[in-house]
Amino acid sequence: MKKSSIRIISLAIVMIMALGLAAACGPTAGGGDAPPPAPPSPGPAAGSPTPAPVQSSPEPPPAEARFADHLDIIVDNAQITVLNPFSPASGSGSTNWCFFMMYDRMLTNLGEGEYGPNLATSFDTDDYQTYVFTLRQDVWFHNGDKFTAQDVIDTIMASRDGLGSNAFDFWRPVETVTALDEYTVEMVLSDVNVDFLYGLTLPATGIINKRAMDQDSENGTWIGTGAYRVVEFVSNDYVVFERNDDYWGDTPFTRMMTLRFVPEMSTRTIMMQNGESQLCLGGNSAEDIHLFQNDPDSFEVIPVVFTNANTISFNLEDPIAGDLNFRMAVASAINREEIAIVAAGEWAWPVEDGTMWGFNTEFKNYDIPQIPHDLDAARAYLEASTYNGEEIEIVAAITTNVRAAQAVQQQLSAIGVNITINQMDPPSLFSYAAYGNNQSQLNMMVTALTPNVASLRSVFYPGAAYNRASFNNPRVTEILDLGPTIGNIDERRALYYEMQEIVHAEQPVINLFWRVVAVVAARGVGGMVLTSDTYYDLRYTYMVLD
Repeated sequence: MKKSSIRIISLAIVMIMALGLAAACGPTAGGGDAPPPAPPSPGPAAGSPTPAPVQSSPEPPPAEARFADHLDIIVDNAQITVLNPFSPASGSGSTNWCFFMMYDRMLTNLGEGEYGPNLATSFDTDDYQTYVFTLRQDVWFHNGDKFTAQDVIDTIMASRDGLGSNAFDFWRPVETVTALDEYTVEMVLSDVNVDFLYGLTLPATGIINKRAMDQDSENGTWIGTGAYRVVEFVSNDYVVFERNDDYWGDTPFTRMMTLRFVPEMSTRTIMMQNGESQLCLGGNSAEDIHLFQNDPDSFEVIPVVFTNANTISFNLEDPIAGDLNFRMAVASAINREEIAIVAAGEWAWPVEDGTMWGFNTEFKNYDIPQIPHDLDAARAYLEASTYNGEEIEIVAAITTNVRAAQAVQQQLSAIGVNITINQMDPPSLFSYAAYGNNQSQLNMMVTALTPNVASLRSVFYPGAAYNRASFNNPRVTEILDLGPTIGNIDERRALYYEMQEIVHAEQPVINLFWRVVAVVAARGVGGMVLTSDTYYDLRYTYMVLD
């Protein structure tokens, strides 16, 4: 059996890399009406590989620091309903933050299709369909049970009863799973799939304890091997965690953490200002954010860029929007900076590259140029198109995208395109602009992209939920099918670079801006890993005491 071409790097090195990135790109609070700091550079130079999808708060604390015993963390408006990875109700961002604290996963995501160890110290594969994982032998669950290969099997079996959950989706490719010995497990997938490994890095694939679930059908899923154990949980209100002092990994700095759902913006602000909470993971009004920015001695405001792109897509089945000259006219007429400002003010960053890709999605091609803002070129393209003064409909749902649509409407009027905006709620929009039955011509949408390249299927694969352009390019479809079967990183990169060039040439979707969320931390709070896919890792969050 040959060694996988995907590198395995020790967990210690992974942690050092994450902390190094924290020190290198940790933004600081601005003052007055200053906008958030510029987003981190996509790489050392144009065409460089995408960095690890990590943004973080300030550098690790000095060795002699004293830490707060308890931290109270506001989880915005994403309430935690259940602590069960096999429940469809467990898909919120804040629930996944809890899973990172409760459970360990098989692997760690290093970016660019490479994976490091977690509960699995290594893996081997000959064909990317059969995987053999070697497991750690020094891991115990919170209830004292020792972690073995049987726990991996039990987790996969439990996931099969969780239809509609993320755990079900990520473990679904596994056709058979076998313990070769107490610390070696073999998984055979239904098809060749390199991207299967990505799912094994996510919080919903944390390993559970079957005995705990059998003994307590309601709360047995609270038992994991993670750095923290659950000591109290009130659904849709708060979760209290206590440090697992027997954890096999690095010991967290903070003994107790409470993750608390606070629905009212004004209440979040008051709780942060009076010291009742020390960290707010988004959800403050723009006015309140300025209050924190204007008090840099007490607070830090940390901007986190979402991987999801805010885009405008064209209905390629419409005779006007399906005309490449018309799409090029739109691409040349829009001003992304103005659109970002109108849509979300300083909490949106205009896209500066030309590819239709996620902010931190692997295999991003930074060499693809953006079509420049040029009204003369836009008018020439429009003149060559089938457009003859007809009314063009843009559909939009959420407030941010409605505002973006208004900016596009004004910009396109400068070249003589007559735009009308049709605002509707998100479920209605999904139905109205469905693949193959899109009743709109232009669509303002937020994509569903992650750091894993497989997420691009949702935008470009025929029939996919976010393929509102009804895009159907045979070569792109072939690449999306072929990519997960190729283990060689360079070959995969070449394929996805080709795909981006094809999409750029056809312009079915245009990236406009990245949405930014403001995380507010009391001065001295750090250590959390804030990723652009919102899979936040709070295990090593701390507050240094004076």
